[in-house]
Parts: sequence; C-alpha cells; structure tokens
Amino acid sequence: MRRDKVKTDYTGVKDSELAILAGKIAGFMEGNTNFSTDIKPSAAELLAAAEDYRIKHEIAINGGSSHEKELKKEAKSKLLNMLTHLAHMVNIEAQGNTVALSSTGLVFNKQPTAQQEPGITDRIILKDGRLTGQMRVDFDRIYNAYEYEIQVGEMDSSSERIIWGEMHLTASSMNTIIAPLVPGTRYYVRVRGRNKIGTGDWSDPVSMMVR
Repeated sequence: MRRDKVKTDYTGVKDSELAILAGKIAGFMEGNTNFSTDIKPSAAELLAAAEDYRIKHEIAINGGSSHEKELKKEAKSKLLNMLTHLAHMVNIEAQGNTVALSSTGLVFNKQPTAQQEPGITDRIILKDGRLTGQMRVDFDRIYNAYEYEIQVGEMDSSSERIIWGEMHLTASSMNTIIAPLVPGTRYYVRVRGRNKIGTGDWSDPVSMMVR
C-alpha cells in the first residue's frame, strides 16, 4: 500500500492563488511540532517569499513594465522552488504519517484508485433510422467504459423469452445504426460497457417496432 505524501510540484497553481497558498502553508508550519525546528525553508522565509511574490504579481498584472514582469517571474520561480523543497523535506520527515502531513497546509497527492468494470447505462433511446429497416441506438455514456457492446434480439413467442443475436461493437454512445432489420418486427436492445478490467453488466432491454 502506498504511503501518503504531499505534492512537490505547485506549478499548476494559478498565479493569483500561489501567494495565498504559500502564506497559508507558512502559517501551518510556524511552530509545527510534527517537524524538526531546522526544516527549510522556515515559515518566516516562506512567508517573506510569498509576500514578495504577491507584491510583484500585483504590479505586473496592473500594467507593469517588462522589467517588472521579469521580476514577478523570478519571484514566482523562487517561491515555487521553496515550496518544492519544503514538500520534499516534509515527505521525508513525515514518513507517510497522515496527521503530520495534514498539519502542513501542503496539498496531498491523490492516491491512485483501482479501476473497476464499467457500470450500467441509465437510459437507452431507440429511433428509426433514415432508411427502412434501420434502427438508431443512443444511450447515456457509461463512466470508465472505452467500448460498448450492443446486442439485438427478438422475443420468442412460445417461451416469452428474448433470443439474443448479433453483437455490435462501438466506441460511441451516440448514433449507432443497426441494419438490416425486418420492417414491422419488434426488436429488443441491451447495452454493456467494456474496459481493460472487464465487461460490465447488461442494461435492462428496451424495444421498438422497426418501420
């Protein structure tokens, strides 16, 4: 099982939110007894860098000169490097301790979740195709399915059971045309999703009379 860690890359944080995040982290790290007193950068150093970046960012976005914009970039790079270094040190000292990690204000890494078989579609819509003997199949997309099986069948009058026949594979949940079909016949359709883990359950069948 993977140990919890905090993110070490904060380049994706919006410029307008970076100083706020860094200031919050500095506040959490001030006097934090879960970590050594000499962990770097210190809360004071991080707060100073965050304030420096905030000021230069505001100047740059409010009509700052090219030079002022370069100063903002330098301040941002410095702050990002400090956050990365702090996150590395936190991960080393915390050793996966969730309580310690959550006391820093740093952002947790997302734990990978095991992929599962697809679920079941909630809705199937059958329509006439453009030509006689065609049926169009649309259905609600199934989360985490990359391919769908559409199966068509007819009701056996003696057993009153659907006899399932031909299978159609599609990567889209929209506008699958099933043809040729016999006009005036009622056809039943069911759908299930597939992914690399396996195949989901069949949906409840729906039917229509093909024109």
